[in-house]
Amino acid sequence: MEFPEILNCCINVVKAFKRERDESTAGSGFDQPTRDRMKAKETWDAVMGASVAVLHAFGILIAVCNHGRHRSLTLAYEVAMSQDAELVSIRCPTQCRKLRQVREFMEVVSPRLSQHALRFRDVPHPVTGFSVCSHGFDGTEWGNSNDRGSVYLDLRVGNILVDVRRDREEAHGWLFGILTDGDTGGVLGWYPPTAVSPMASWHFRNIGNLCDFLVMKRLP
Repeated sequence: MEFPEILNCCINVVKAFKRERDESTAGSGFDQPTRDRMKAKETWDAVMGASVAVLHAFGILIAVCNHGRHRSLTLAYEVAMSQDAELVSIRCPTQCRKLRQVREFMEVVSPRLSQHALRFRDVPHPVTGFSVCSHGFDGTEWGNSNDRGSVYLDLRVGNILVDVRRDREEAHGWLFGILTDGDTGGVLGWYPPTAVSPMASWHFRNIGNLCDFLVMKRLP
């Protein structure tokens, strides 16, 4: 509530990592078994890709769920480890059932959130949607044959991509995003719009439009 301008760097995993009826609530995202359970969810790669895209855009990511213990903490932990970022949790690492003192937590994050709000308050969320590769594209060969220095993604049919917002003049009609699966999953790069199709609603079981659930439009 104190920083409404930071919604553009938030990823909300409440729906994306919905708890199954018989799913355990033991442990926390600090524990490997809990993280393994979250990473087994079918939406994991797509959500991880969207999170890396936000971190790439702003240098900060806020992972949100109901209690900050299992879903968002797992995501934050894994992003921090894979991207060599600092993890700041509302949970005590040694006693995961306990929340940190609000004053202590805010002393750590407030300067960073204030800086983000000052610099990026009017910038839209970088994640605009998800696409599925419908036609293969050899980005490496295309880039080499056209003497382009940028990264162009190698796509196979069925690959899922996070669509990332870029300046229209810079894009020249191409799309920019992050590949979430395959041999080069996690790589950001360019690809032609003819190679992909928008991800259909209900692509993932029991989830409508994944982007609508991840990207927060307003405070809960």
